[in-house]
Amino acid sequence: MAEPLPSYAMPAKKPAQSHLGLIAALVLVAALAVLLVLDRDSILHGMIAGTIPLTRDNVFDCIRQYGHWLFSLYLLITAGALFLESRNPDRTLAWLLALALLPVVGIALYWVVGPNFRYLADRRRFRLPKPQGISEDFTVGEDLPLAKDTMHLLYRTSGARLVTGRDVVPYYDGAKTFERIKDCLRNARRGILLESYIIENDKLGNEIKDILIERAQSGVFVAVIYDAVGSWHMGKKFLRALRNGGVYAHAFLPVSFPMFRGANYRNHRKIIIVDGERAFMGGMNIGDEYAEMSPKFSYWRDAHLELSGQGVGVLRGIFLADLAACGAGEDLLARAHEATRQAEPFVSQCPDLPAKKCADDETPMQIIASGPDTPWDTIQKAYFSLITRSREKLWLTTPYVVPGGALLEALCMASLSGVDVRLLVPGKADHLIVHWANRDCFDELLRAGVRIFLYDPKGFVHAKTITCDGVILSIGSANLDARSLHINFEVQAFLYDRILAAEAETAFENDMRRSFELTFEAWRRRPKIEKVKESVGKLFSSLL
Repeated sequence: MAEPLPSYAMPAKKPAQSHLGLIAALVLVAALAVLLVLDRDSILHGMIAGTIPLTRDNVFDCIRQYGHWLFSLYLLITAGALFLESRNPDRTLAWLLALALLPVVGIALYWVVGPNFRYLADRRRFRLPKPQGISEDFTVGEDLPLAKDTMHLLYRTSGARLVTGRDVVPYYDGAKTFERIKDCLRNARRGILLESYIIENDKLGNEIKDILIERAQSGVFVAVIYDAVGSWHMGKKFLRALRNGGVYAHAFLPVSFPMFRGANYRNHRKIIIVDGERAFMGGMNIGDEYAEMSPKFSYWRDAHLELSGQGVGVLRGIFLADLAACGAGEDLLARAHEATRQAEPFVSQCPDLPAKKCADDETPMQIIASGPDTPWDTIQKAYFSLITRSREKLWLTTPYVVPGGALLEALCMASLSGVDVRLLVPGKADHLIVHWANRDCFDELLRAGVRIFLYDPKGFVHAKTITCDGVILSIGSANLDARSLHINFEVQAFLYDRILAAEAETAFENDMRRSFELTFEAWRRRPKIEKVKESVGKLFSSLL
């Protein structure tokens, strides 16, 4: 009997049915249209019955006579859906203003990016496997109360078990990371599972593609999940080569008219699993810039993680759930599961959580997936827990910092309480609107004493890491912005290990030497045009 799929999330609670607003609007509009068709005196009935010729002038007359009724009804239902959704009142007011000031554009924009997409948790193809064998009885060392609190939070919000990773290696250099990834892929013997937000049709992308095809033609099972929007430039030729080469390639939430509302909800995860024995996860997509071959930036600073042991099974469960969400059949899922099944069960030698590693090659960790298919914004709550419980130092690296009210207040409170809070962000923009929105929170952070470091503009920092009190290291795909925390599908690892946390702090200190520290005095002297740009970016902050 095959082993059960590894699980990573609690059973989905019944979410807010925000999509019912759209259904109700369409039903009422359709009902009104039917009434108009049945009205023998209406132009619409005459054109359908053939008593009135179907000409352009008659069509325009029909639109002028009935169009405003249909549009008003649709607008009314949209506004009602806004009120019924469980969302921030500021966002509700902003959307209502957009509907009032931009009647046509506002409605179109709202139904594409506005509604709460949490209802995915109630859809069969997105439903998560029920956790098996999970115990709430976490026994931890007395000197790690912060770790204990965080573990309970992650378990209760996502069902994330405390597992151990073996031979855990963080990478802070893109070129070395991909050399290691390519070496592991070339030596795959049973199965490869690869998931990436971006797969570029460039030098690195084609190198990875050729390795995957070669392995697939050698009898290795290879499955790839790419985000339909993030990998927009991958190209049909690239995709055709993968599929013709025996690779099972699937787009996540392809953007088409029936799923157009899903265009805003992207899979930002980066996961690679080889033979069920080794796995990679973190912030690096597959593209030349991530391997430090970008023509725009001379140096690309990122963070990734390699591990074996129980953590591989958790990542495999996340991948298989995403593969099912892409519409994969039971046969393909069974093949993916069998090809990456661990050769023998991994028995941890760590019954509780001490101050250091359980053994020389073991690291206690929890790996959590967050997104519209889960009932909680787990990663946001985990970040909030780390920030509010930190007592000594909290060092954060993120390319995008649009934390929202709760996390912004938490960062300020931590700093004002005496915690050494440091924030490392890019010194040069890769997306202008996001760059402007990033800086909107700087004023409040600097006033509270948070130290902000702008990375060398010749390079770009893309890592998503947090170190807390020298005890916890968080590394994964989630940025400190609304998109990662509320909208995208993300995966983040929380490692309870002093040694790895110290290594991450050393990497942070090296980054500080390549950065410019922004002071409050310098910030206040910035040009007024910069303030205008920040205000523009702030308008889009809830979607970034």
